[in-house]
Parts: sequence; structure tokens; C-alpha cells
Amino acid sequence: MKTRRPITRSCAVRRRILQAAGLLAGVALAERASADLLLERVIDVNQLIPDRGQYVSSISWPVVGITSISSVKVNLQLSSPNASNPMWLGDMVASLTYGVASEDERVGVLFNRPGVTGQDPFGSSDSSLNQSYSFTTEFDGSLLASNRWRMLVGDQMVGGVGRLNRWSIAITGAVPESGDFDPGSGGTIQIVEGASTLTLDRPVELGSGTGDDAVKARPDAGQTMNWSSGIKGTGQLIKEGDGKLVLSGASSEFSGTLKVDAGEVEITNASALGTGGLEFRGDGARLNLAQNLNLSNAIALGNDSGRKSEFAVGSGATTLSGALSGSGQLDKRGSGR
Repeated sequence: MKTRRPITRSCAVRRRILQAAGLLAGVALAERASADLLLERVIDVNQLIPDRGQYVSSISWPVVGITSISSVKVNLQLSSPNASNPMWLGDMVASLTYGVASEDERVGVLFNRPGVTGQDPFGSSDSSLNQSYSFTTEFDGSLLASNRWRMLVGDQMVGGVGRLNRWSIAITGAVPESGDFDPGSGGTIQIVEGASTLTLDRPVELGSGTGDDAVKARPDAGQTMNWSSGIKGTGQLIKEGDGKLVLSGASSEFSGTLKVDAGEVEITNASALGTGGLEFRGDGARLNLAQNLNLSNAIALGNDSGRKSEFAVGSGATTLSGALSGSGQLDKRGSGR
């Protein structure tokens, strides 16, 4: 009879096993960390920057669900309101501040008198600017309680008048893992560069915002967002971008309006829009409905008779039992009925 011997491992073997386990854990952590989303907020300002003075645009942007920031991208647009006394970019400085002093505010410098050197004391002569700036370390860390973002644009020299037209901020953070996700008033949810899908399995809070204050979903062409836990609120959700938004969760607490400006919306749950409505606003916008779905929500096609929206059923039978209004066109696509 064979005798079983205990398995012994040398220290080197044990070390290799532990190292392998550590590498696997690292891979798992990296996979979890890669589940990020992008949130953008656009701020229209249209204010003059005083000659040899400064203007500060400040917003409060409370975001619930994302616990930390990994990177920030800012776009800044400046112009010259007076052609006879244009802005001189080499005179200008710009910086972004997150938080307040009492919570260890974070600061990123966009530019400081571009082009100025010992040989060129005047710097860039550009009289307008539309430029994006990326920050990978300056703002990373936990969200700050004040929710305060401040864009400062200053004119350091006499002569020339500038105007701050608008600025935008896009923060990258981890997808929420618990609780509701609230992107804040006017927040635009996007998929990070290089990714093709984004799954949100937490309820998305839309609040009561409309127009510029409405929450927006913007998947680009070839990208798909899947919101699997429903939406909440009385405001608007505006679908932008040429990609697809899939609403697969029930939304018992939604009574607002989904406005489809572009791309495709797919509804796989009859309660995905709660008691809210659906409005097509973009030419060629498309609605896909799951097989055997009875959608009771009101659908508005708008009053542009030349605008054409699409309604697709891949297979089986689907029922639209809600009111259908507007003079816009609705084309039926797909083999279903």
C-alpha cells in the first residue's frame, strides 16, 4: 500500500505562490479600478475680464455616488469683445481651484502669461482661446464637502480687454457601488476615453432640473450605456451623442421626461420611464423596444413635420399604449410588430 507523504514547499516556492497570488489580486483591483465614468459640467459666463484685474467664476457642484476623483479635464474659452483693443493672451493667467482653504483646497494652473520669456516679455499675441487642459494629480483624491469649483482668469498688464465666454470641467471617478448616483444639476454622464461600455447598477437621481440644469447622458458612436436600476426625479434626462442608452431597470420614482436629441435609446423594461414621458427632438433619433413590451408612456414627436424619428422592434410584438402626439414623422423598423 502506498503511503501518502505531506507536501512540503521550500521558502522560494512559497514566495513564488504568494507573489502570484499578489499579482492576481493586483489584476482584480486593476479591473475594478478601470470601471470609471466621466462627468462633465459646462458653465456659460460671458463676463468681461477687467484690464489689469481678474474675474472669478464659481459654482457649487454636489455629486453623490462618486467617492473620489482620479483626473480632471478643463476647457476654457476666451475672446476679445473690443476689436480695437483686443485681449493679449501673453498678459493673461488662469487657474482652477477645488474646495476652500479650510479643507485643503486643490489648485491647478492652466497657464501663466503664455509665451513670455526673457527674450519675449509680451508673450502670445492671440486674441482668443479655446483650449483644453488635463490634470492627472492636482485634483485627485476624495470629494470635498464644499463642492466648490472656482475658475480664475486674470489680466496682468495694462491694455487689452478679454472676455470669459465659458468653461467646462470633466471629472473622472469610479462607478458608484452603493446607494443612489446623483451627477448633480447640469451634469453630463459620459464613458471614459478608450472604453465602449458603461454599466450603472445604481439608481440615477435626476432631480428636478430642466434645460441647462437637466442631467444628460452622452455615449459617443460605438459606445453603450446600460442603466439597470432605474431613474428617479421629476426633471429631464437628455440623451445626447450618437451611441446607445439602455434603460433596463424599473423607475417607480420617475415622473419627468426623457428627451432624445441624438443616437439610440433601448427600453427593455415596461416601467423604465415610470410615469414620465418620452420626447424625440433630434432627426434620426431611434427608440428600440424589447419583444412583447407594453410601453404606456406618452410619446411626443415634436412639431417639425420634416423631422424623422425611428421606432424599432427586432422581433415579436410590442404595444405602444400611451398617447402619441406631434407632427413629426415616426418610422417603424425591424421585423417585429
